[in-house]
Amino acid sequence: MGAPPGEPPIADGFTGAAEPKPNQAKPPSAASQLVDMALNRYNFGITEDGQPYAVRPGRHVVRMLRGGKNSLRAELSQAYYRAHKKAAPQQALADALLVLEGMAQDQDPKQVHLRVAAAAGLVWLDLGDAAETVVSIDANGWQVVRDGVPVLFRRTGLTGALPEPQGASHASHASHNSYLSLGTFDPLWCHINVATTDRPLVLAWLIAALTDPESPHPILSLFGEQGTGKSTASRRIVSVVDPSPRTAAETTTRPRRMGDRRTRLMGSRARQPIHGARLALRQPLPRRNRRRRRTPSPLHRF
Repeated sequence: MGAPPGEPPIADGFTGAAEPKPNQAKPPSAASQLVDMALNRYNFGITEDGQPYAVRPGRHVVRMLRGGKNSLRAELSQAYYRAHKKAAPQQALADALLVLEGMAQDQDPKQVHLRVAAAAGLVWLDLGDAAETVVSIDANGWQVVRDGVPVLFRRTGLTGALPEPQGASHASHASHNSYLSLGTFDPLWCHINVATTDRPLVLAWLIAALTDPESPHPILSLFGEQGTGKSTASRRIVSVVDPSPRTAAETTTRPRRMGDRRTRLMGSRARQPIHGARLALRQPLPRRNRRRRRTPSPLHRF
């Protein structure tokens, strides 16, 4: 068929369709981008109880793959938004974390500690701050360490920040303030109602909370009449060695479900039970027994 008068001739074989473009590689999916971002930022592993985690190279505080605001999911979401100026799709996050969890399962299990650990003949105390500061403790004293820590720590929503200890060089600046003076526990007794004869027991419990986590776990019980400050004293004693960002009401009210109680107990090193002034250091909990069906009493049958 010829071209109309005044028009250029039509090339042979022309069908009217657009010319095919060279093959273009499809951009990686959001899930693949999230996996690549995580692999570039973290090393992955698994705890002794099978929980996958991520840790930055050269660092010592892990991010659990499962969990709330302290988990890897939140950090990946933030990194994706900074890179692409849009929120990561929820399904892409789920797919990426599933891939990363499978990679973590291939690693050898490692022990991950909560607040206190023992290694290389030293006790290591995680201060719980954003700088991942750790204090190494031995018979000769203590030292603030931020790099080269030989153990891994985990944190939960109940992990609060401890103040960084001050050395002897700060003693001259603190001498005018009894609350900042060094070498004395006198300021502690201004905040808790404990008899003088019982104060060594409180100090022994505080020391045990900061020493070898594999040692027997002591329990400190406070007794007294109603209104003598037992609950207040127990909360303040715990805050010395294992502070929590939760309020007193959130940490002392009785959970409605057993699972919530277990979460609280596993989320902190030292816990004040919800029912009274008895302080216990966290230790592995036994497996939950199956619930036995209660047999109704004769009164309930009628």
